[in-house]
Amino acid sequence: MQPYDYLTLHLFRLKPAEDWNSPREGLHFLLPQAGAGEYLCLSRTPAAVAPSVAQPLGPGDVLVLGADSGVKVRGAARAEFVSWAFSVRPEHLF
Repeated sequence: MQPYDYLTLHLFRLKPAEDWNSPREGLHFLLPQAGAGEYLCLSRTPAAVAPSVAQPLGPGDVLVLGADSGVKVRGAARAEFVSWAFSVRPEHLF
């Protein structure tokens, strides 16, 4: 995210099994519009102790991500995933 991108809204599309990594700065709201996907909470500990967790994501859901959350959004295996992404960097708003 560029320093001047303190408030943004964009539409993104993921092909089947394509990944989108959460940005390292700001607060992000994902608003899925079409298709199916999943979000993966990537574990920061060894896989034997705490494996990554995958949860389904689809139209009508809202996913809120903090800075450097370690979340990856992935399109479903056989479907395109379309979502709005609203990002804000509160520290740059005033």
